[in-house]
Amino acid sequence: MSQSREIILNAAERCFFRHGYSAASIAMISRYSEISRVTIHKQFSSKEELFQTVVLQHQKRLQDRLPEYPAKYASVWDAIKALLNDWGLPIFEEISDSLVLHDLVQAAQRYCAKEMEAHRQVMAEFVAECLKQSAEKGEISFSRVGLTAEAIASSLILSIKGLFTSATQEESCETLEQLITIYRTALID
Repeated sequence: MSQSREIILNAAERCFFRHGYSAASIAMISRYSEISRVTIHKQFSSKEELFQTVVLQHQKRLQDRLPEYPAKYASVWDAIKALLNDWGLPIFEEISDSLVLHDLVQAAQRYCAKEMEAHRQVMAEFVAECLKQSAEKGEISFSRVGLTAEAIASSLILSIKGLFTSATQEESCETLEQLITIYRTALID
């Protein structure tokens, strides 16, 4: 990534996170980055594209860390719980202004739906692969529940997505712990 592109993206993230999507502008990002609007427009066709790129960068950082989870935790369930907890925390978690947060969540739903769905799919495939590997080692079995690794992974991912978008962070983390306990118990051979 070119140095100017990185500076623009960092400035855009600061602008979006401080002021919200609606209030941020290419002119504001230009001031934050100390790079001309013309240069920004040469690299990004619109504020929407810039916002999508900021969201994609966040997703890529998490996806790049996926291989760390199974290696870092002794149990597949601990790895999945840590992964889902990290994934469930929104990109905008550090934003304390509720109006800015609401604006960013709405913008992400409006402008990044395809990207968010693709990311959800990557996460589900990774969780399914972790479950399959655990089953191959004899640590879990799908026979009692009659579900595939893919179905269980999809159920977990969708549950967590719903939790973290509708409940407080504390409630979400507590419910994630309960869900992992239920799945762990159900998949004991």
